[in-house]
Amino acid sequence: KPASAAPFFGDEADTTENAVRCALRACRIDPAERNVLVAHQFVTDRGRQPQRCDSETLSLGGSDEVDVSAFGAFDYVALGHLHGPQHIGRPEVRYAGSPLKYSFSEARQKKSVTLAELGEKGKIEITPLPLTPLHDMREIRGPIGALTRPEIAAQGPADDYIRAVLTDGGEVADAVGRLRAVYPNLMRIDFEAAGTPAAEDSRSAASGDLAHRTPEDLFAEFYRKQHGRELPEPERAELEKAVLAAEREDEEA
Repeated sequence: KPASAAPFFGDEADTTENAVRCALRACRIDPAERNVLVAHQFVTDRGRQPQRCDSETLSLGGSDEVDVSAFGAFDYVALGHLHGPQHIGRPEVRYAGSPLKYSFSEARQKKSVTLAELGEKGKIEITPLPLTPLHDMREIRGPIGALTRPEIAAQGPADDYIRAVLTDGGEVADAVGRLRAVYPNLMRIDFEAAGTPAAEDSRSAASGDLAHRTPEDLFAEFYRKQHGRELPEPERAELEKAVLAAEREDEEA
């Protein structure tokens, strides 16, 4: 970090990349030897970023980026920070990735550890060794009636960690209880109305200035995002009655 490097390198270490380059220049690296670096950095390749997932933070304005060219003196660079196994720039600059999945955005990743075997100078063999978790993390999608059928549940281990995306058009009674009876490690339920984009979060974020919107409008927007259609007039009328009654109780309190 620039703050850590500044006492040693002054203004030259004004960015994360410059701080890393200053630190590496200060190292005694023998180019005739095999050199390995272990680093926890967000490394890019001429502006091209590696793949990230939801569980990883994003730096503002690329302030934490370090270009892969900074590591040219090293035969192998073992990187930490990102959860997906991948190389950046050249095969010898590699994120091993996390051994387990930490969010459903990682559900399709194949976890592994990296075996890097260094031969004589300039020769290296890299082998990903797959990891199989005791309980995988996966996503299932469809109407609750289909997802709870035995033949559908049997398509994967029932005790995996599950995110269920329900595509039922209407309300689903006791969705958690019905799904947990089949998938005991259910972790998340999202609702996606048929024919609409998937809801990426079970919460519905209301747009606009909340202070100037009525409770009825906010609830109607929530309903629309959950179900892909407008709140029916009978339900809206009941909602307005409930809001009015609550406001009267507040005034009388």
